[in-house]
Formats: sequence, C-alpha cells, structure tokens
Amino acid sequence: MPFRIPHILLLAAGLLAGSLVHAAGLDDAYERLFQAQLAIAQKGDPQGMYHLGEMYENGLGTEENHEKALEWYDRAAKGGHPLAKRRLDEEQKSMQIARVRDDSEKAAEAARRRAAEEAARAAQAAEIARRKSDEESVRQAKAAEAAKNKAEEEARIAAQRLAKADAERNAAAKREAARRAAFKKAWEAEIKRAKAAGNVFE
Repeated sequence: MPFRIPHILLLAAGLLAGSLVHAAGLDDAYERLFQAQLAIAQKGDPQGMYHLGEMYENGLGTEENHEKALEWYDRAAKGGHPLAKRRLDEEQKSMQIARVRDDSEKAAEAARRRAAEEAARAAQAAEIARRKSDEESVRQAKAAEAAKNKAEEEARIAAQRLAKADAERNAAAKREAARRAAFKKAWEAEIKRAKAAGNVFE
C-alpha cells in the first residue's frame, strides 16, 4: 500500500523522539515525513516551521540539530506562532541558568582559594606575633585574622550562591525532562489514534 502522511501527523502538537523512530523501524517513513514538513515550512507556514523545529530538536526523520531547531523556532516565532515563542523563551531561560551556574562555580572556587590564602597568611602572622610579641607583629596578626574571617565569609556566601544555582539548574533539568516526557506521551497517543483510524504509515 502507498505511504500516506495524515494531516494530523504533520501538524500534531508533539512529534516522536528520534530514539523511538529507530525502535519502531520507521526511519524511511519519518524521513519522508521530515521532507514533507520541510516543504510546508519553506512555504512560510509558522505552524510548519514550529513542527520542523521540533523534528530537528528531537532528531525525527533527520539528524538531531539544536541550532537548526532554534533557527526554525525563531522563524515561527517571528511569524506569530505562540508555542515557538514559548520554546525560545524556555531556551533563553535555560541558557541564563547555565551561565549563572558556571559563573557561580568560578566565583566559589576563587573565593575558596582566597580564603585558603588568607588563612595561611593569618597563621603565619600569628606565629610571628607569638615569637616576637611586639606591638607591630600583634597588629599585623590581628589584621591578617580579620582578612581571613572576611575571606571565609565571602567563600561561604559564594558557596551558598553556587548551591542555589545548582538547585535552579536541577529544577530546569527536571522541567525539561517532564517536557520531553509529555512530548513522547502526546506522540504515542497520536500514533494509537491514527492506527485506530487506519491512518498510518504503510
């Protein structure tokens, strides 16, 4: 029987992830679906652009390509597609969370190094003050101890910021996992509906 591409499969809200394509043994079918969706998108249809972005993002009928997915989401968003705009917003938030986490890690590491250096200076100054017992040595020891305490406090704050950034990154990862799970579930439900209607890849 001929290969048929039902309209709902071209414009469905969710498309199957690439791993499921291979599991189902439908590589060729999804490659044809990708070509059909590409043709729709190239005609300037925002809906088609959005779903083409999904296909690129999930490796459906083509190699997974995050950069191209964002490119088609951007085109769809400029065409007024609300889901494409939301997807781009989600991407921007994820990138910002990743940047904050990386910056927080660097800051925490730098703060730990400073704290260790100031602790070493304070210990050295305290030893000198113990040996000499003169006013200047004692003053320097007190100043070094204050600098150590300040550096340790800054390290503590930096560690808290890193922990917060880690928590935000983990929460974002969970949201993304949930989004992909919903994506998979929606596609599987659509496949069942299409099969029940006899409107399937053949």
